[in-house]
Amino acid sequence: MQKPFFRFVFFLSILPIVFGQAAFGDAPVSRPSTPEEMLRSIQLLGGRAGELSDIQPSRIDSCEMEVWPDCLRKITYQIFKHPETPTFIARGEANVKKRMKQNEKARGLPAGTFVFGAPIFFRAFKHADLKKFLPAIRTPDSKARLLHQLDEEEDGGILEVWMRTNSGEYVLFHTYDVKALMGTPMTKRNDGDFLTPEGFYEIDPLHVNPNSAYHLSFDVGYPNEYDLNHNVRDSKTGAGNEIMVHGICASIGCFAMGDPMIEEIYSLTEASLNRNQVVQADGRFKQYRIPMQSFPFRMTKENIGEFDPISMRGMATHFQGGAGSTFDIPTFWENIREGYEKFESTHIPPKVSVSGKGAQSKYQFDVQDEVIVRRPCP
Repeated sequence: MQKPFFRFVFFLSILPIVFGQAAFGDAPVSRPSTPEEMLRSIQLLGGRAGELSDIQPSRIDSCEMEVWPDCLRKITYQIFKHPETPTFIARGEANVKKRMKQNEKARGLPAGTFVFGAPIFFRAFKHADLKKFLPAIRTPDSKARLLHQLDEEEDGGILEVWMRTNSGEYVLFHTYDVKALMGTPMTKRNDGDFLTPEGFYEIDPLHVNPNSAYHLSFDVGYPNEYDLNHNVRDSKTGAGNEIMVHGICASIGCFAMGDPMIEEIYSLTEASLNRNQVVQADGRFKQYRIPMQSFPFRMTKENIGEFDPISMRGMATHFQGGAGSTFDIPTFWENIREGYEKFESTHIPPKVSVSGKGAQSKYQFDVQDEVIVRRPCP
């Protein structure tokens, strides 16, 4: 609040203006001709000036008191074509927060283990349960049939959402059923082959789509450097693109989650992308992206050993298409198994890069040296 002396000086400095024109307009007014009229004018002006002095600091205080995360400017797309989209996202957030409390209680975790907006990690499996396809007695014929059995199952996948806790490790928050994907145990290689990718991806804030024709969606980041390298005939566009996690219950290569579940997953994704940033090893900041790993099944040595090498070569040849090189499925699976085991042993997503050139390139996994921190208020 202003001191009386300074308020009096303020009155005197603008009295000529008030006496020459209206205090809050341009209409001329008559000058006060008696002491009583001058006193009433000063009292009126004092009241208006008091209003101004009370309003101005409150504007400053309201800005300074804006709490995190409301103070953040969202970096995901915020122009909604459908008027109900904000309702979908808010409903997803509310359901996620209920699920957080339920999961903490059911699993005996401390309250607050799961925090909405914390860094998250997606891990997808085209087939959650490989054992149901395995007969009690394994034969060469049963191994040869296994690839085709998996190829026919389109609704056996799951999407795990892991959430970082105060310890720095990630804890499984929830496992969502995938309503539809292409179950073929083979990574996507060509545009239009309708396969669901296998590999290591990152979800960028710019690839979140609230205006999707499939309720809500986000791009998983396919193709990555590895995918492009292994399409030797067209390493720019030949591998295809636009692999989404989306709503509805149909897929031609994407992860279709159904509308209710994509609302939860989308709200988690948007909040995590908007509320976090990365400190690199050199101390510089960069935009946070959500890691996603996609596998045909749980990549244990036992599961991989259930497949027939001859059948795998036949499948690789069948899906070679225009990629221009034969894909070695056993070598690929052994490569991605390294990344699978890194996370299994540490519960921290590894740092992923691609080494080598062309069809000889492979994924490389290292200890994560980047630190995810909360975005500060501006």
